[in-house]
Amino acid sequence: KKKKKMKLLLLLALLLGPALGQDEMPQIMGGRKKRRRFGSDGLILQGVEETLPSMDKKARMEEQYKTGALGSTDDTLLVNADHVERAEAERKPSMVKLPGRDEYLLLPDRESVLGFKTFADFATDDDIESQEEQRLEAWWGRMYMEGMPFSIQYFRGHFGSAPVKGPIKLIVAEPISMCDERQFEPMLTNSAEIEKVGGGNVYLLADRGACTFGEKAGVAEEAGAKGIIYINFDEDGNSHPSAPDVRAMKDFSPNMISFKDGKYLAKAIEKAGGVIEVRMIPIGCVTEPKNLETNKFCEPVTVEERKIEAGVMSGGYLEVGGEKVDFLMSTFGAPIKSGTFKGSLASNSGCDKDAIGEVGEVVIVDRGGCDFYNK
Repeated sequence: KKKKKMKLLLLLALLLGPALGQDEMPQIMGGRKKRRRFGSDGLILQGVEETLPSMDKKARMEEQYKTGALGSTDDTLLVNADHVERAEAERKPSMVKLPGRDEYLLLPDRESVLGFKTFADFATDDDIESQEEQRLEAWWGRMYMEGMPFSIQYFRGHFGSAPVKGPIKLIVAEPISMCDERQFEPMLTNSAEIEKVGGGNVYLLADRGACTFGEKAGVAEEAGAKGIIYINFDEDGNSHPSAPDVRAMKDFSPNMISFKDGKYLAKAIEKAGGVIEVRMIPIGCVTEPKNLETNKFCEPVTVEERKIEAGVMSGGYLEVGGEKVDFLMSTFGAPIKSGTFKGSLASNSGCDKDAIGEVGEVVIVDRGGCDFYNK
């Protein structure tokens, strides 16, 4: 029935065209599929109200765009393919190209929540209010995982809030892209795991790309997560995720880590049975550290989190046959868990896999002969 109706409309347009003249040709407009959009009260689902604009409306949009009026409203307009050339030439930061489409999403201008401040000095131990202020202003930090002596650097997003205090339960989003890459729509198939894990502070680990940062954050927040950690697709760097499509997200923390660290975390979560516990400690930087007994210019800004970082485990002891031997952890590999394991002593330096002999869960090898990683 729809096909027949369209054929009739097209036939009508062809018949009336010569009589009406080109300027009076009837406009046949197509609709738009619903996309997620962020309103002033958080995430809402809303269809795009504007259809393919007429010539008069195009002129109005261009005038609004030039004067800045278009960017100051809460309206979301899709610029169709015939505007792409102009958009490329005049594009502003508030214009986002939709993946896989010849369209741009015009978004209201939004300032970053990050001020990138450097404070004169750290707050004193008894000035709790200033400590909290510096914590909220911190734009990067260190993530620690139990049994892991080294930290993973994270960058805060240009939207949302700072990471929560205390332990965070981290799970991998399914799919890890959090996007239906055929429809370019955000998706999450394991949202039930967030409630199952429980504990309040659950974060998702997800790849960057395909759908926008804001769309993924919105889906995660709807599912009950308190934050999201994006894995950057650039193997050599990191950046602050931005989301001009987000209007309000006060109790949700978006962050990004490097590609290498992200894949390490994903593997650690898999080995741990689907969830690990981490702590995200915001780091503040000062021009001259006088209030603390430190010569470092970048440190955790709260007393509580400085104690946590100072107490990060770096080693332990190995007990064999009633004797205890101290050990130090490496700065690579999987986190170490306490427990009882089957151990064995290698028959050589550990550099030759075929000649190492029968091994248990823990293998003791001599140092030397090849690097630690190969062993």
